[in-house]
Amino acid sequence: MKITLPIISDVLFSAFISFILSFVLLNYFFDRLPAISLSLTLSLIIAIFAFKKFTAKSEKQKLNVKEKRERDIALSQLNLYTTTEKNDLIERALKNAGYQTKRRRGGIYLADKRVYIYALFSFDGVSKSDVVKVFNTISSLDTAYIISGKFLPEVLEFASRFDGRIKTAEFDGVYKFLLENGALPRQKFVFKDKTPLNFAVLKTLFLKKNAKKLFFFGLLFLFSSPFVPLKIYYVIFGCLFLIMALFSKLFGYDNIKTHN
Repeated sequence: MKITLPIISDVLFSAFISFILSFVLLNYFFDRLPAISLSLTLSLIIAIFAFKKFTAKSEKQKLNVKEKRERDIALSQLNLYTTTEKNDLIERALKNAGYQTKRRRGGIYLADKRVYIYALFSFDGVSKSDVVKVFNTISSLDTAYIISGKFLPEVLEFASRFDGRIKTAEFDGVYKFLLENGALPRQKFVFKDKTPLNFAVLKTLFLKKNAKKLFFFGLLFLFSSPFVPLKIYYVIFGCLFLIMALFSKLFGYDNIKTHN
């Protein structure tokens, strides 16, 4: 487990907010020394919790990013493959898994199960016309599985009308099957990464980067409270901002992404 500077700063920031918030609240009920002691204890507990959460989240994010990238690369390669190359790959995975396969009617046939498999990977996805072509290819006693990257809802609904003879399988399950049976596609061509544009306007209040701003407003309200007539309101709003800052730091969004 690698401890990075951002993790350390996040832990210290969370502990500092916890200490100030705890001290402001406990100072109303205890003498100053006990309030400081309890605040330090609570801030230490929060620091331990924050450390475990941030380190676990960091490791999970690294793993998820790597897995998603490998999955996306595999899908893009299948989208580039010819029909023969797709069938070669799927057939190799099936044979490695112990299935007996045959090439028939443009797909892969599992005779003992009377099942056809059609790999229709493409950047345009599967259309209703593709479903009809598959249906007209198989016999009335056979079932066909169409595998692809992703299906539009209307295509899934259309495929379901064929009395269970046309079934679909999206890439998540297919990728797992290929991975388990040592048949991931070779890299035919790798596209450059596309930089996503971020136009999100919602959920910005609890972005992780806003924690410092909320923390500043919380301190501003608390330090201003002795000099205003309605002291209790400034204390309440100051504590509220500090709670929001702590929540944003511990549970807030790293970023909000939208896709065009």
